[in-house]
Amino acid sequence: MKTYDLIKKTAYVATISLMLIACGPLNPVNDFFGIQMNPSDEANFVIVNYTDIDGISYKNSINMNPKINAWAEFSSNEITLKVTNNSSNDIPLNYTSDQFILITDDGQFMLSKGERAEYFKKGMISANTSASFQLELPMDHSNISNIGGTYVDQTKTTKEVLRNYSRTEGRINILKDNIKYFVVKFGDIAIVLKRVPESN
Repeated sequence: MKTYDLIKKTAYVATISLMLIACGPLNPVNDFFGIQMNPSDEANFVIVNYTDIDGISYKNSINMNPKINAWAEFSSNEITLKVTNNSSNDIPLNYTSDQFILITDDGQFMLSKGERAEYFKKGMISANTSASFQLELPMDHSNISNIGGTYVDQTKTTKEVLRNYSRTEGRINILKDNIKYFVVKFGDIAIVLKRVPESN
């Protein structure tokens, strides 16, 4: 009987431990946070505080829609973006027109969406679901020469250079601290993300 009780208790503890591990965030995506808004209203969106327990608190206007929100985490070569759609409408995705833009003091930088086929697999962010995106930091194409030759020659050269870029070569080094905010555009839907303060 004692052996049976011991096995039962061990199984119970193991089950609880696995549940806690599974529910806990392994890699929190919490460098930047944002909600749906017109990008021109960016100044009215202020992140006040963040804690691991209570989450995020922020100031917004009535024109903003917190039902569509996003978190972003920055690494050396890419940005992980998680978009949550708690609205009643699907958000269609379009590889050609969707935009992911970093706004810094030095200007705007467009992020690469990665492989077209992977992006098409998502198709949309359905109502009451979320989707994650792995965005590549912008490339530095400043070494592409457009001097001399015909238009056709220049176009061919540009295409060859762009095609030969590796996934890491020529990445622009944008420091997280230099980013003022981050804009995500899916058609008519725009999300503005701002830096999350350090957890208290």
